[in-house]
Amino acid sequence: MADVRRARGRLGNPSDRDDPTVPAELSEEWRRGAHLGHGRPAVRRSSSGMRRDGVPAEDVDAELEKDRLDDRRRGLARAGSGQLALRDERDSGDARAAEPRSLAHEQHRGVGVREQVRGEALSAQPRAAAVAVEVVRRADPRRRQAPHELSRVHVVTMPMAARARVGAIVAACIGGVATGAQAATPPQGFQSDSAFAASYGGRAVTSVAATAQRVSCYAPEVPVFNGLAADQGFPDGGGTACPGATTGEDLGPYPSQDIRPPALLVKDHSESDIHVDPTNPRHLIGVSKWFVNAEYYNHLTGFFESFDGGATWPLQGHIPGYEGWTDNSDPAGAFDPWGNYYTVVLPYMFDYTSQGSHTFLSPRVNPTLPRSGIGIAVRPHGATTASAWLTAHAGRIDLVSTTPFQGQDVFDKQWIAIDTSRRSKHFGRVYVMWAISGNEDSGLRIFESHADAHVDGSHTNWSAPKLVFRQGQGFGDNGALPRVAPDGTVWVTTSSFRGNGPLTTSWSSSRNGGATWTGRRVIVRHTQSLYDNTTFRSAFGEAFAVGPKRVGKFYPLYLAYEDAPNGPVEIRLTASFDGGKHWRRPIRVNDNRSGTEALQPGVAVAPTGTVVVSFYDRRLACAARGTAEATGSGVALDPRQPYARTNYCMNTAVQLYRPGLRPRGHNVRMSAHTWDPQLSAARPECICAPGSFIGDYFGVDARGGFAYTSSVTTYNEGGTNPLFHQQQLVAKLRVP
Repeated sequence: MADVRRARGRLGNPSDRDDPTVPAELSEEWRRGAHLGHGRPAVRRSSSGMRRDGVPAEDVDAELEKDRLDDRRRGLARAGSGQLALRDERDSGDARAAEPRSLAHEQHRGVGVREQVRGEALSAQPRAAAVAVEVVRRADPRRRQAPHELSRVHVVTMPMAARARVGAIVAACIGGVATGAQAATPPQGFQSDSAFAASYGGRAVTSVAATAQRVSCYAPEVPVFNGLAADQGFPDGGGTACPGATTGEDLGPYPSQDIRPPALLVKDHSESDIHVDPTNPRHLIGVSKWFVNAEYYNHLTGFFESFDGGATWPLQGHIPGYEGWTDNSDPAGAFDPWGNYYTVVLPYMFDYTSQGSHTFLSPRVNPTLPRSGIGIAVRPHGATTASAWLTAHAGRIDLVSTTPFQGQDVFDKQWIAIDTSRRSKHFGRVYVMWAISGNEDSGLRIFESHADAHVDGSHTNWSAPKLVFRQGQGFGDNGALPRVAPDGTVWVTTSSFRGNGPLTTSWSSSRNGGATWTGRRVIVRHTQSLYDNTTFRSAFGEAFAVGPKRVGKFYPLYLAYEDAPNGPVEIRLTASFDGGKHWRRPIRVNDNRSGTEALQPGVAVAPTGTVVVSFYDRRLACAARGTAEATGSGVALDPRQPYARTNYCMNTAVQLYRPGLRPRGHNVRMSAHTWDPQLSAARPECICAPGSFIGDYFGVDARGGFAYTSSVTTYNEGGTNPLFHQQQLVAKLRVP
């Protein structure tokens, strides 16, 4: 998601211990006391027992009473003056001091944004900026240092930010808010690094480098062969002519193209989403960025498909239909009730300057097509070839919306959710959300469109896009994450920001199939940071899910997010058990004792109600010199040669919870080998700048008794990745 930087600030939380809306379902463990120091628990008892689709009330952790904010009684803490700004990837801009401001809950009449921030127009030419090759400490916000700020160049994987800035909003609401800074001890206690390392085998995790199982090629609209050398961390850099694909996909040229480009080899795969077919738990589809040239950020969206529970991935390749655009970005997908798989893509145009930066929305590339859009591709149930996708609707390419849209020209961070509950009035409805802006991040707004899916993979017309979150001038929203509850309610979270300071996560919902949306309610205000010892960018760091079983009277809502108020980035988790009115005090997810980072959370909830939180983990040191692990991880090819270095190399991890957020054991390692994130890392800004990319998020899902993650690895897994490209590692863990 977004590239963000550390800021400070905290919300006040007046007590609401007399509020009758606080849920009363409490576990005996919590009735004995607030053992984590997170506040005094409520002690009312529930007579609701267990519903048909609910969980026993005695299994629910306490919903704390101190989490309601009433801005009529006390003001929100203002962001400090030494905070860093978040700006669009197309505009490096200048860090500015935070301004006092307040955004009232939208349902509170007569209160609005009192101050405005002037938008900063795009400059016509790239601007040079100071670049540091290595970040060995977090930025000091008091000195306004952005350790690897890049030149003003563009990439639409997250137009809000790829340059080392913090996004911020100061928001108030009449409702529950969880604060970001909490006790550092996870409720399951700490786990030793050796125990975490051994948990992969101890918990019988299995994994496979799915995208290394086939050779994929496609013909890009803007082919480029130049690249970087092995001594710069690219053992197989640049574009390479297709040596012969084994996927069976169409190698081009394609109907949407206006040239006849050569087919190039797909080498790298990062940023993913993965889902299990609700009609067949052994059928999985993942989507990812599909790079033919990582240094030039030249990619489409690709897919990988398994029919045996993730052991093999025989069908994969680029997703067809949108090859006429330079890039397709932000992979995301969902299954409909009949096993058809919908993916939403963001096709957009750019070409390259002589320095290798991107000319965003260039009119020179394929001028007959829109400069960008939100597109749909459907893989019908039972498809048996790589090219079997439905990408047309009503005789035209299946575009939900195109630019210019309401005078705006930048789409970003689209997402998709589908109603699969037969009890819902809108069974089969497909919801697509995205952000749209012009030249400033402060103009970003969240829109929604929907259509009703049919059994054969077709669908009705898309509805007219509708604004989801009303917002005050000078504030921006991005990163919408829609989810559908079994009763058909559509829930969505978004990240909001203004100028400098922390991000604020808010929610809205619709109970009438997207016809209307409730006013925003704030969940949490959290700070983020530069990641240490790396050039890969940081993201929004938020994930959201809705539980499939009621906890008491409500379907639980879960939010995981990055937070870094006082040190290395951590993952925190909060939940609401009363329809979003109140949110539990956040708990820490990563259980490492050492000061190393955890980042990019994901959340999935199994049909049983088990909550799965995934994240990247940096607690284990890189491989030591002279070991087989060092050979397999390729650290000798990293210019920094980080042998035995801590807080540098990566693993994938998950933490399981009961529906009420009682932990099930400790963090589990989902990758068999530690990998180096600096190898073959895409350059989202420019080949000329060191800022790199491993994705803004990665996939997680849980169904059929297993949790699955799809995350990056550059490790040479079983000899299948000898040139240390970014592959998608699919891991599998049995869950209750």
